[in-house]
Amino acid sequence: APSSPLFQNRYFAMDRVVVLSKHVVAPEVVVGCVRVCPCSGVPQVDQKQPQQQPKPHPGQSATERFRQLQREYSKSAHRLRTEGELPSMTVYELALVALGRGFPEPFLDKLLSDAEADGSLATLDLLPGPWRSAQTRGEKLRLLQIDQAANERGDHLQLYAGYQQRYGDRGLGSNIAVPTLVVHSPLSTAGPQAAAVRARGSGDIFRVVCRVLVADAGDAERISRIHVRKEPNFGVFFNSVISTVDNEHWRAQRDQLTEAFLP
Repeated sequence: APSSPLFQNRYFAMDRVVVLSKHVVAPEVVVGCVRVCPCSGVPQVDQKQPQQQPKPHPGQSATERFRQLQREYSKSAHRLRTEGELPSMTVYELALVALGRGFPEPFLDKLLSDAEADGSLATLDLLPGPWRSAQTRGEKLRLLQIDQAANERGDHLQLYAGYQQRYGDRGLGSNIAVPTLVVHSPLSTAGPQAAAVRARGSGDIFRVVCRVLVADAGDAERISRIHVRKEPNFGVFFNSVISTVDNEHWRAQRDQLTEAFLP
């Protein structure tokens, strides 16, 4: 359980590893067609593969550049699903473009407005967490930027544990709610809808959502028995057993796979 001494000791040990690792400077890394220098955190398009990504226009801003690459990614993902052509980049590489700077603030502001308008962030006001302490628009956007930076560094665990200790009333056993930026895909939905979305394009949708962290042992046990639906964030696997949000479709695929591994 998150509140157990063993869990807390492992958390603090991992937190120490994260802090120590930040003192290590790695060599330049090439990921696909994006070159990243860890010491500066600034990605660049690999000039050895200029045909894979559109070149930036003279005087193009960071926001315009990101939107250009986002359009190219969407087209590329569509070609993968319809023609089997390898994509020019992955969604991870698209995110690397914003590494060290975060997604453009106007982009985040638009996503935040959309989420507030459809009421999907209401739970943030009901549970403990950093959202209730964010009084201004700038502070709310800053939470999204912090969350995104943690995602890039791979230390979401440390960020959320810090939120639990600061805003929760049971330490690492506290249930909290946090705002986060995700990439969802209707392609994870089984049935005709998935085919229709695939025909229109990649189906990937950037969204700001409320993520609820259930750390209380009793609550986790109870909720896991009644809510087992997957999050639609694995669109690259279409509506397979890994990614489908349709529980019945998942069960049917799981039964088929079970038969395949029987002696």
